[in-house]
Amino acid sequence: MKAIADASFLIGLCKIEKADLLGKVFEEVLIPPEVYNEVVERGKERVGARTVREADCISIQEPKNKRLVSMFLANLGPGEAEVLVLAQEQEVDLLLLDEIKARKLASIGGFRIMGLLGFLLAAKNLGFVSKLSPLITELRNKGFRISDEVIDEILQKANER
Repeated sequence: MKAIADASFLIGLCKIEKADLLGKVFEEVLIPPEVYNEVVERGKERVGARTVREADCISIQEPKNKRLVSMFLANLGPGEAEVLVLAQEQEVDLLLLDEIKARKLASIGGFRIMGLLGFLLAAKNLGFVSKLSPLITELRNKGFRISDEVIDEILQKANER
């Protein structure tokens, strides 16, 4: 299985030290240069920079259609714009996105989308994570914004409520 990830997804995963799950769940995770720059270059002193730079399952892939990237910049950040264009150009199974606007546009484009909590739920269902609630608490404690409604829904699906 192959996916494309945005920066917030990768940063959140690294904040809870679960980036190793990417290689367990996916054969390959593509990231565009803007996502790499946000996490690794501009975020070089922050959580996730080294992990993303050294991850064997992550590959940097540049989108070819720069005009389409520019068009998406009217509504999205550069990383999300490149993720959507790259998704259109590559055959991938899933987009790993947490940003609401990017998720809406990806949905309109017919792409399968999964956020960080959905990914953690999938990892639990595959037997790579035992409990979600401590991971969600840790994410929130480390500044990752998640609504109470989304948390309740995920924990119900995980049989933890």
